[in-house]
Amino acid sequence: MTGSASLKDDRRLALRANGHVDLNLVHTLDPEVSSYGISNLDLTVNGPMAQPAISGRIDIEHGGLSMIDLPAGLGDINGSLVFNQDRLEVEHLTARTGGGLVTFGGFITYGRTVGFNLTANGTEIRFRYAGISVTADESLRLVGTLQSSILSGDVTVTRFAQIPSSDLTFALAQVGPAPITVANSPLNNLRLDVRILSTPELTVQTALAKLAGDVDLRLRGTAARPVLLGRINIAEGDIKLAGAKYHLERGDITFSDPVRIDPVLDIEASTRVRDYDITIGLHGTLERLNTTYRSDPPLSSEDIVALLAFGRTQQESAMNAAPQSGFAESASGAILGQAINQAVSNRVSRLFGVSSIRINPSLGGPDNNPNARVTFEQQVSNNVTLTYITNLTRSAQQVIQFEYNINSEYTVEAIRDENGVVSFDVLIRKRKR
Repeated sequence: MTGSASLKDDRRLALRANGHVDLNLVHTLDPEVSSYGISNLDLTVNGPMAQPAISGRIDIEHGGLSMIDLPAGLGDINGSLVFNQDRLEVEHLTARTGGGLVTFGGFITYGRTVGFNLTANGTEIRFRYAGISVTADESLRLVGTLQSSILSGDVTVTRFAQIPSSDLTFALAQVGPAPITVANSPLNNLRLDVRILSTPELTVQTALAKLAGDVDLRLRGTAARPVLLGRINIAEGDIKLAGAKYHLERGDITFSDPVRIDPVLDIEASTRVRDYDITIGLHGTLERLNTTYRSDPPLSSEDIVALLAFGRTQQESAMNAAPQSGFAESASGAILGQAINQAVSNRVSRLFGVSSIRINPSLGGPDNNPNARVTFEQQVSNNVTLTYITNLTRSAQQVIQFEYNINSEYTVEAIRDENGVVSFDVLIRKRKR
């Protein structure tokens, strides 16, 4: 640093600074911020001390910045910032975050108050939270001051998936009342107005579902208490519940609560058990979820539940059960099966390299034969599924099934049953208008 500073009258400055600063200095000033990289400075300060004119530039090379409370940080920061009177302008600045590239623009003012008008445009940015992985393109603008600012723009979701090692139940548990925030938190001063859209017919792949639909949401509120408004429309797909595959007939997830993120479900899915076509409806919020059942041919709700849980109605269960085995014991077997499926499928399926594993230890048969079965299912591609079922008590009873979903209306199935008979089925789905 060279130059002079007058100590009389308007105390004029004539300074020149040239050198570099290690960005680790930021971490020294705030331990919750991790930083690295080099910043090269070339600055000139002229004029009265009360309002000096600053010119020059700052070049950042391979920098990085992240905070403990934020799910994603910035890496490989490269670019130049130029001083122009009372503004620091972004000449060019890029960074990596979530595997994608972000380009920054705009300026920061540092006169009597600190203000900013910054833009960020990114592509293929991956965001992970509570076991969910979302990849999106974004175009955002941050305008305002430290006392009042707004983040606006558009986010387009291109991919959505569940992280294999996570549990979807944990992700759903994150939805609920917003946490109580500190009254003087700077996040309270940041208002949100971001529109979240999806590419046409966005495909969602998780351990429990394979869906296609579209998203149109608005992120409002503040950074401390965000709120979602809008709708997620599910056009088609398949859902796995308690080991059975359900075809989604229709589905909407609506966000209308202006106080907290509280989705309202309106979903209907159908499956076929033996000779019955069963439709299950889920309606309401996660805290007050109502479930409806109907079947063709008609059955009571109790029989539909028994048919889904045990593969037979209550009357058939009573006829086939041994004298010491009642409905409660069968229910225990069904609950045990669901518990085993929940624990085994997430871990063992990855060990054997298959999509899912199900164990069905339900009681059945007049001789009280456990009739336990193991099902291995492999999702070969988005529309091809291979299933292998074996009876643990009778090794000769093995079932192999090949399923090919041509489109949302036509499906071809090839089955080799436990007797060695091979059959082919063509399933046609028609939506009632």
